[in-house]
Formats: sequence, C-alpha cells, structure tokens
Amino acid sequence: RVLDAARSLATDGGIGAVRMRDVSRRSGVPEHELYQHFSSTEHLMVLAQEQLVPIVIWGDMTLKACAVTP
Repeated sequence: RVLDAARSLATDGGIGAVRMRDVSRRSGVPEHELYQHFSSTEHLMVLAQEQLVPIVIWGDMTLKACAVTP
C-alpha cells in the first residue's frame, strides 16, 4: 500500500511532488515507519517503479503494466 500510494501521488503531481508525509497520509503508515524502510523519497520511488512490470497480451499485442507483489 505504501508503493501504491507513492505511485498514485506521482501520477497526480509528478515524481517531484511526492513527499514522505503525503505518502504517509495516503497509505496510513506513520512517516517514521516509512523512513525505517526507505532512506529517501527517491529510494521509495525507485522501488515503486521497479515493481511495475510490462506484460504483453499476445492476442492484440497490447502492452500493459501490473504491480508485482513479492
């Protein structure tokens, strides 16, 4: 849900507009806990983007992205 919140905020205002406090509010995870797992907003956004994987739908050759959860 943290990565989803970060991606959603980036979609709304661009990657530069993503702030930990906003991710905290949107995800419901306390800001201090975010910093226990992510050293910076940039670190959070790299991980959020790495989990988007293109998937090819061979029937019509459409590329789609889906979130991959470990």
